[in-house]
Amino acid sequence: MFSGHLKERVQLGRKNNSVCWSLDGKDQFVVDIAFTLNWFRLQDGPVSIQEKFEYIMYGTLYEIADGLSLSPPEVEITASFGGLQLMLRGDPSHCAKFAVGQKLFLLIRKFES
Repeated sequence: MFSGHLKERVQLGRKNNSVCWSLDGKDQFVVDIAFTLNWFRLQDGPVSIQEKFEYIMYGTLYEIADGLSLSPPEVEITASFGGLQLMLRGDPSHCAKFAVGQKLFLLIRKFES
């Protein structure tokens, strides 16, 4: 699972402007990318994470651009979730588990600070 709460800096960008879930400019939110909707516990078996998030989308990763001429080096990942195209840019070490054509879940929830 990729988490927007990484201590390292990861930029999140939206490539088109469709309104699918309302966020106010002051809202704080968590964005996770998951390969499955199950969390696994050794004793209890799989547990669904759907109840932990307010908005879930299913999509496909379609582009990985590495070696961007940035300092320090960054990787840019682009995925399509129907009407939403999501771009993530960050340290290459955070992106090692991603592959073009991979199916992903985008999970979002607001939180109170």
